[in-house]
Amino acid sequence: MFGHGRRSGPCYDPADYMQAHRNDPVLMFRSERRPAKIVLILSSLLILAALVFAPLLIVARVMPGWYPVQDVEDARMARFPEGTIRYQEAGEGDTVILLLHGFNAHLGQWERVWRELDRCACRRIRIDIPGFGQSDWRADDFDLEQQSARIVALLDRLGVRQVAVAGTSMGGSIAAWMAARDPERVSHVVLMSPSGFPGSLTYPGLFGKLVRPGPLNGAATWIARTRLYSKLFPRSRAMQALTVTASYGAPWEAALAGIRAPTLVLWSRQDKTANPMAAERVRAAIPDSALVWLDEATGHSIPTERPELAAQAITLLIQGTSPGQVAEALPPDLWRPGERPHTP
Repeated sequence: MFGHGRRSGPCYDPADYMQAHRNDPVLMFRSERRPAKIVLILSSLLILAALVFAPLLIVARVMPGWYPVQDVEDARMARFPEGTIRYQEAGEGDTVILLLHGFNAHLGQWERVWRELDRCACRRIRIDIPGFGQSDWRADDFDLEQQSARIVALLDRLGVRQVAVAGTSMGGSIAAWMAARDPERVSHVVLMSPSGFPGSLTYPGLFGKLVRPGPLNGAATWIARTRLYSKLFPRSRAMQALTVTASYGAPWEAALAGIRAPTLVLWSRQDKTANPMAAERVRAAIPDSALVWLDEATGHSIPTERPELAAQAITLLIQGTSPGQVAEALPPDLWRPGERPHTP
């Protein structure tokens, strides 16, 4: 009557039931399958987590993040709906010089040039480009067009109609873009190893592959734009790196022909970040320009390695010396052994 029917009630003991049916093949098969199903579910969850988090971790590991920023006693903050721009200004006069730093740097990159420009009878401004230094900017796009517009908005706020702009690396790429797209705002241009020329960036490893315009850059940008990524890595500067370099290349090269301001290009012969092979092509693309070669030891960061020369070159250009004559007009003691005061 009771046979193999399942018992219930206060006297039912599952262990007794299993002991009584230990020879039941169907029951034993089901019991053995349970651990396997659990292992399968856990493995699937781990694989899913890896597929979701691994790309985020890779991008976060490769991309730069927070870095120390030099405090400036008299720096100010200009506030906009999307964020703030830190800037410093000094001097006075109708001529205004704007200094734009390189990628993942800040206005302190110009410190020694800034001091040298004290001798210039002009007004000068240096900024933390939006998204860098202490310029907090809430955006998911830091391409050349957007950054140029933000900087022009700051100039409008400061009542500056026209500037002579000097930029290094990324700042040089932005400076050239501003001069080409908004020529009435730019009177003179000094480009120090600009990074925007097609294929000129020589960053090694995976970082170099991700910041190069193309499918990998697009995939990494999509990852960095997800809400999960921004929550997990709030200090990452992935968006700044990926979106500005995505606007490099052919569009930047094509824009150079639109620069109407007298332009001086400075480049080190052994620049390991922006390939010096691009220097002559950049100069040739800009109508009124000249190229000054600096020695191998100068490297990529000209404002920090050659501040006196950089400041003198800027000053000569804005005072009316033609780009082709700036090198000849520089004081002889600024040249290093092997350098020659001429523009190839």
